Amino acid sequence: MEPGKGACRRNSDAGITSAAGANAFLREKYIGEFNAQFSVPAAEKGTAFRRTSRSDMTWIFTVQTERVAVDLFALARCHSQGF
Repeated sequence: MEPGKGACRRNSDAGITSAAGANAFLREKYIGEFNAQFSVPAAEKGTAFRRTSRSDMTWIFTVQTERVAVDLFALARCHSQGF
């Protein structure tokens, strides 16, 4: 991997023209080069994952938003009249 070359430029240089070609490039070349450049050995043995006693993990990992339907024509009309 040449320093200073962006991913788009590498894709072009590699002749990637499809999603399947991009996936093959990532799998066969890019990921290995990236890992060789940026990976470091773990400071300690073990895992960073810990068990939890919480039972509401589904709730924690949801994005909850409230939506309000608006008449966009009325909104645009009010905006143009300075309301």
